[in-house]
Amino acid sequence: MDQKQVSRALAPLYSVIFLSFIGIGIMIPVFTSMFLTSGAGFVSPGLSLGNRLILLGLILSVYPLGQATGTPLWGHQGGGTSKKRRLLLSVGLSFIGYVSISLAVYFTSLIWLFISLFFTGMAEGNIKLVMNAIADATEGEHRERHYGYSYCTMALAFVLGPILAGVFGDQALTQAFGYETPFWIVTILLAIVWVWILFGKEYHHPPGGEIEGHLKESTPLHKRLLSSSQLKWSLVSNFFLYMGLFGFLRIFPMILVVDYRLGLGELAWMVGYTFLPAAISNLFIVSPFAKWKDSRWVTIISGAIFAVLLLIASVTTSMVGFWVVIFLSNFALGFVLTFSSLTLTRLPIPNNERNKGLGHNQMILIESEAFSSILAGIITAIFLPLSLWVAALFVIVGICLQFQIRKEGRKESHKG
Repeated sequence: MDQKQVSRALAPLYSVIFLSFIGIGIMIPVFTSMFLTSGAGFVSPGLSLGNRLILLGLILSVYPLGQATGTPLWGHQGGGTSKKRRLLLSVGLSFIGYVSISLAVYFTSLIWLFISLFFTGMAEGNIKLVMNAIADATEGEHRERHYGYSYCTMALAFVLGPILAGVFGDQALTQAFGYETPFWIVTILLAIVWVWILFGKEYHHPPGGEIEGHLKESTPLHKRLLSSSQLKWSLVSNFFLYMGLFGFLRIFPMILVVDYRLGLGELAWMVGYTFLPAAISNLFIVSPFAKWKDSRWVTIISGAIFAVLLLIASVTTSMVGFWVVIFLSNFALGFVLTFSSLTLTRLPIPNNERNKGLGHNQMILIESEAFSSILAGIITAIFLPLSLWVAALFVIVGICLQFQIRKEGRKESHKG
């Protein structure tokens, strides 16, 4: 099969990635507006702002908690069983989940929404399965290229998700739309992708192979045992970095609604445009820096710039100034996300240990999305301006731990 045929065969898989991340992009502005706007009808008008912020943090954490639960389940079942069948099952369950989310939002049922988000998150713990199916169909430099396409797809979805929410979720445009409308659109697209996968090619890989083994390393936090100190400190550093990065992505929409009174339409467009620099940096800017031998310095420098910009944003009083600062901070965010992961691939450790680390890092990324959402809700409820300082502090701690990785590397080389 030539590369054009491979690309056509993999198109449904990119669609699965796109819809998973566009769903997250929709949730952030829709739920932020829904829970923080007095007239939204989803929470009692008498509920205090602090309680609304805490509730919002909890609701934004449920989907990634479901993903954290579902990723190991999708990874451990099947062995050499057809990935196509597992993909069909997972996309089918995602379809059911989005139907349930749409109905829960329409009928303003909080408990129903919590359950639906967790269920959908579990179904969309299939991203690791999708990435491995891509790996099965490619090899060598072609595999790296298609992995690059998948990350571009994620970045594009993060930009288009909020815009979709602003166009189809804002009742100010037309009374035919509501908060649930963007979720119905994702539901329809999932049905189309399910049929596309059904009539598409099979994705085979021998049981116990390198890629399948890598999938099985997506294990819960309490089961992660690693022999390399460098790898352990890299993962701890990434946890703090991700807590700061994802905490920021939850916090700034809250500030835009609370301090600047933006409705869903304005908020969604502003969030979408704010995500654009991270997408641009991933697509066009990071490649030259990827040639640096020690990617930790890129993580450290971009992380420091990101933390400083967050501190500046916390004392900015005008909406235009605030938006400009967070817009610029997302360039640094794209660098930190990319190079914190790239560091893991360049550690002088055995391949099997590296595979474990990459799998664990995927789970840490998902778990930090959940934990940072909860923490963001609590901190913003206590004192809103403090929240950006806390996010910056997490990033600073993560940067400091990057120096510990180098120290552990020297120790391990002396032992060797």
